[in-house]
Amino acid sequence: MSCAGVACRSERPPAARAGPDGRQRRPGMRRSDDIRTRITVVIAGYDLHSSTADTRSMATRQRKTDSPAPRAKAAPDMDAGRTAGEKRPPLDLGALGHHTGYLLRRAQLVVFNDLIAAFGDVRLAEYSVLMVLDNNPGVSHGDVAGALGIKRTNFVGLFNRLEKRGLVERRAVPTDGRANALFLTPGGRKLLGRLTRIADQHEGRIRTLIGEAGQQQLQTLLPELIKLGEPKAPDED
Repeated sequence: MSCAGVACRSERPPAARAGPDGRQRRPGMRRSDDIRTRITVVIAGYDLHSSTADTRSMATRQRKTDSPAPRAKAAPDMDAGRTAGEKRPPLDLGALGHHTGYLLRRAQLVVFNDLIAAFGDVRLAEYSVLMVLDNNPGVSHGDVAGALGIKRTNFVGLFNRLEKRGLVERRAVPTDGRANALFLTPGGRKLLGRLTRIADQHEGRIRTLIGEAGQQQLQTLLPELIKLGEPKAPDED
């Protein structure tokens, strides 16, 4: 090719050269320009430097994201075919329904809940202590705790609460300066009388439910079960 009076230049664009990051760039194009171009392309949703497999993978992930989540299976309707007001059949407890301990525990909850509601602000353990002191005046802390199966440390707190309410009192034993004898106060005896009447009514409801013979049978059998637990020797005062 001939050029008159001027240097002859080729019309072909200059070849791209590899930059420091390994990418091909045309001369005169700065790396920052290439980065801005690449960011713009990626934001648009395409990456010109990604392979075809990467593009297909991105599209597949997008379709999975847009697909609705599978519905959870509905729980079976336990009341299907049951008329209004008809109760569900009881669950099968298996061998549990024949375990003596389980049956005793369930019966205890029923009996105690009824009696607790009737006693009001008096606990069953407090009623038990008042009853034992009324029938055994002058006994020690350890004697009462052992008879009722209460830990000595727990009984001390229980007795202190009753003492603050003026229901019980302790008196020093003349022959032992460290020991105390426990007694009911007139106020404790009066409260015990009211609680005893409530407990008698409660026993009457049980007798009506299971019959006098059934109640006597329980009162004979249950003490035998209680004997299975060997009581620990109570702490001495």
